[in-house]
Amino acid sequence: MLFSLTLAGGLLSGSLFSSGLSESLRSKLDLLFVMNLPSRLRSGALGAFCASFGSGFLFIAAAFLCGLSLWGIAGLPFIAFFKGFGIGVSAGYLFSTYGVKGIFFYLLVLLPGVCVFCTALVLQLSSSLYMCRRMLGVIFKKNEAQIRGATAFFLRKTAVCLIMTLLSSLLDVLLWYALSGVFIK
Repeated sequence: MLFSLTLAGGLLSGSLFSSGLSESLRSKLDLLFVMNLPSRLRSGALGAFCASFGSGFLFIAAAFLCGLSLWGIAGLPFIAFFKGFGIGVSAGYLFSTYGVKGIFFYLLVLLPGVCVFCTALVLQLSSSLYMCRRMLGVIFKKNEAQIRGATAFFLRKTAVCLIMTLLSSLLDVLLWYALSGVFIK
């Protein structure tokens, strides 16, 4: 619940912040957020897939690495907030640049993949929190028996989250090339 709320807070902050972004900053943020639609359309299906999966993979990998660190528990909410912020910036940018067409583009083309990925991210963040808590239990309670099972669970959850990220990227590419020509020329 914490990560979902943090993600939603980032989404709201990003949508409010998007109107004040300069063009140079928007181009720099294109790797993490959907900003340059015509460029992504010209990059082809493989380029669109790589951009989508690469962005998702960075967030899943960051959550995974935080789960392997005792201090990672402090960074997990920031990962959720930053991803939500990016989603909000993308939505605000599409609305301010393309108007009503941008809203429909976001709802029909981007939102399905975003929902699948956000589910994967929240699952990864919660399993990373679980792993951090187990490692802290080993340190403070000297209960080493449960860490082996927790590690296996954590690795399985990460694999599931990566598969969900892959599926969200495939969904993004399919919707981009099936519907984006209707909205963006």
